Amino acid sequence: YSDASSTIKSVIPAFSNKNDRLVVDEGCNASVLTGVKLSRAKVTYFKHNDIKDLERVLMKIQEEEAATSMKQRRFIVVEGIYSNYG
Repeated sequence: YSDASSTIKSVIPAFSNKNDRLVVDEGCNASVLTGVKLSRAKVTYFKHNDIKDLERVLMKIQEEEAATSMKQRRFIVVEGIYSNYG
């Protein structure tokens, strides 16, 4: 029985690197969080399924980038079905 956890753990680090920013839903499961850690990217979490909090986080990142003149790729990491919540 495969739950695709190996795929999830490897896809995130394959597409991101240490200079990127991952904006992650705090409700993501352990496989996603492992992939996030393996990526070595900068990570910021937002409240589960909260678009307003995601917007707040993205605005904060944009302000930080403007202050430092550093541009980074951003990935928003969410799940289609949250297994942690049934």
